Amino acid sequence: MNRIKRTIAPFTLAGLLGVQSLIVPVLAEAASVSGGKFSDVAKSHWATPYITKMSLRNVVAGYEDGTFKPEQKVTQLQAVALAVRNMGLADEAEKYKNTAIPYTVPTWAKGSVALAISKGLIKPSEKNFSPNEYASRAWIAQLMVRMVGKESEVGSSVETTVFTDAADVPDWAKEYVKTAASLGLVSGYLENGKYSFKPNYAVTRAQIVSVLSQSEKYIDVTSDTTQIGSVESITGSTLSITNSAGAKQSYTLTNQTKFYKDSKEITSAVVDADSQVMVIGTNGKANYVEVLQNKPTKPQYTTVKGTIEKVFSEAKTVVVRLSDEKLQTYTISDSTAITSGSDKLQVSQLVKGDQVELSINADGKVVELKRTNVSQEQAMAGTVYDIDKTTQLLTIKTAAGKLEAYQYTDATYIEYKNKRFPSVEDLLPGDSVKLEVNNGSITKVIVADSTANTGETSTVKVISAADKFIALQNDKGEMQAYTIAPSATVSLNGAIAPTLADIKVGDKVEVKIENNVVVSIAIKNRTVQGSNSLLSGSVFALDTTNRVLSLKGSNGELRAYEVLPTAQVLLNGNAKSLSDIKKDMTVSIQLNEDNKIISINADNRLRAEVVYVDTDNRLLTVKLETGETKVYVVDQNADIVIYDISGETLRDLRVGDKIAMKMDTSKVTAIDVEKSYVYRATDNNSSYTTRITAQNEQGRSRDLIIDNGVTLTIPGIAYPKVSDVKKGDVLRVTYLGNTLKSVAVVPSIYGQVTQVTPETNKVVVKDLNGVTNEMTLGYGSSIQIGDRTYTNLTSLVPGNRVQVAESANGAKSIIVLSQVDTTFTSLDPLGDRIYTAKGSYYLPDSLFNRQTQLQTLLNSLRKNDKVTLYFLNNELYEIARNQ
Repeated sequence: MNRIKRTIAPFTLAGLLGVQSLIVPVLAEAASVSGGKFSDVAKSHWATPYITKMSLRNVVAGYEDGTFKPEQKVTQLQAVALAVRNMGLADEAEKYKNTAIPYTVPTWAKGSVALAISKGLIKPSEKNFSPNEYASRAWIAQLMVRMVGKESEVGSSVETTVFTDAADVPDWAKEYVKTAASLGLVSGYLENGKYSFKPNYAVTRAQIVSVLSQSEKYIDVTSDTTQIGSVESITGSTLSITNSAGAKQSYTLTNQTKFYKDSKEITSAVVDADSQVMVIGTNGKANYVEVLQNKPTKPQYTTVKGTIEKVFSEAKTVVVRLSDEKLQTYTISDSTAITSGSDKLQVSQLVKGDQVELSINADGKVVELKRTNVSQEQAMAGTVYDIDKTTQLLTIKTAAGKLEAYQYTDATYIEYKNKRFPSVEDLLPGDSVKLEVNNGSITKVIVADSTANTGETSTVKVISAADKFIALQNDKGEMQAYTIAPSATVSLNGAIAPTLADIKVGDKVEVKIENNVVVSIAIKNRTVQGSNSLLSGSVFALDTTNRVLSLKGSNGELRAYEVLPTAQVLLNGNAKSLSDIKKDMTVSIQLNEDNKIISINADNRLRAEVVYVDTDNRLLTVKLETGETKVYVVDQNADIVIYDISGETLRDLRVGDKIAMKMDTSKVTAIDVEKSYVYRATDNNSSYTTRITAQNEQGRSRDLIIDNGVTLTIPGIAYPKVSDVKKGDVLRVTYLGNTLKSVAVVPSIYGQVTQVTPETNKVVVKDLNGVTNEMTLGYGSSIQIGDRTYTNLTSLVPGNRVQVAESANGAKSIIVLSQVDTTFTSLDPLGDRIYTAKGSYYLPDSLFNRQTQLQTLLNSLRKNDKVTLYFLNNELYEIARNQ
């Protein structure tokens, strides 16, 4: 993150490397003090501004007796915990508390240490972290450099300060100290006109907060309580600023509000308009204001203009063709102002062809998007708003809500399905139309109702309830794929509230489509009326004495049926008695001609989503498939199964987990957790029709057996087979407990890394078509380089060739391709092999499909030309010429 640089006076020892100020979890006796005031920190204390600020930011706290103990030394463990909090990752650290770590630390610190390892703050292989040892100035220098994401500069930093005791700095820390000094994170002791560093001195609590303050210019410290922006005005008791996102924010000033500049307390009267400030406040009141720079520094924006090529509404992303014909991808945040004239728009209202102007701040974020011209295609499509037959004027309302008027003539042709000899007279307000215009006059009006019923019966070829996807084949053999609306209705005669799960491949259906999305599906070839009808739902109630079962459909509809004494009862495929059927079980029942139950097939694994886990009382709150939220008691000996994890307990469940629960009376006795993982196919074992060999993100190989119980999905292939999975394909593999349930080939992006921003966890990748993709690496992302896996973005560098695939919950799985730098010798006469100074390599067909200009490149190569070959899973993936 590039933030405006602040001018802060060099520290002496007291202002150099600070030891961690105590945070609540670090010591049990720690206690927060209102307003950052502590009884043992005088107003004149050199560290008062830093202690005040870090206390208000909830990074540090004091003791229950109201003291701060500024001269107390800090341990390495406390320093790490403080660094995690300063980065704003305290909540994320909680997710790591059950992660195994190679250190013995208190329970409260496990999450912080595990997260610090994943972020590269601590590297166990260095054997340089001793939790209970005091943190030396040299050790803190390393920690701070890593915390601000500048480890890539270690070894290349210019030495800005020559320390007289540089020889005393441990070898492992020399370059870190040099980098920390060049970044302004550390300084030294002024002695006889020269500076010493004293690398082995332990840092104190007062010192650490000052160093953390220095680090703020390199990390994003903004939060719900902390904002950075330029001053718009200070009027009376009100401070107004414009933050980095371009949004205005106002604060109330009180007699408790502290103003600081260059570590000295000032008054609001000396704060100039347009000064850049940090404001810490709650409930609209400012508690702390620090002037970062007094020069007018209104946010500087870069303006780009172009035409929209593609809109991804759900991802809030637009692809824009710039004036130089290059394609650029932009992410639209919730704070981005999207306008068209005086109208405010949503991302979904933008369409291909719209001309736009984007304002981009110094961090590369889009703060404003203006639509300067509506797509011509969009401007001539909409619904009829008015027809003035006197002036022959047709006015339509576009999808953006704008009215557009066009002249029609007696020669205007009207295309209206199912109407003979249509004319303008047949047009009605609300009709969906598309206009063709020539020289300002309408030549053709095409009427196409946005609500369409295909009117014909199609055959279901692919149906995925989870992905809301259906592929149909009409009677002409033509295939068409559709997205199914979340609220789509399914009708099947005789079924209680049928769902997408009731639709089978081969069913004959009629579908209703609105805006290219299926809104209803009617199954025509099957019925469950009369004899042998099959119904499904959940058990609402069961009277075993009178043998009456009440069935509840997904829409909440209740129906009661008598269970015949001779009825077959199956539970998970095993013969059981009626008393084994329990409330909320998912069941299928078969009726006879008298609508009495002759068969019950039950699954006592209740499907649900975790809402809350109370581990102390062993209570599990879940949302059932019916939409109901219920609380269940989990048996003390309940068997909890999560794939690839051993010794699972209730504490391993996470909010949002999809689970299947087994019930015994009112208690949960077993829980299978659904988990998805990212694998890459390394071999589809063509000699086996059901086996795929794949490698996970940790480099471990697994055989995936695709039997009848496993769903295999491959985009664009209606009936995928194992042989359709190709080496290198990225797979999303889903397990329910230890049972493999589905394998899906997921799209991936291949290209060259052009930008890496560790501070914001963002990476920019340009694919082989020149499209730029900016991606944020969410929690759980991994980067695989050779046989090692990293979680820190600093392991990527511009120029890397990478394959990026979606993992889970916003995480990304990235593989960095291996490369061979060599010189070109010749091509095989058959054109399927390249010879280089380092060997010959086979050119697979997939390489030409992926790199469309490859043949031109190969034809242009001359002997001794420098080339780089990139490999994925030992297969040649790209060839690049080096200048």
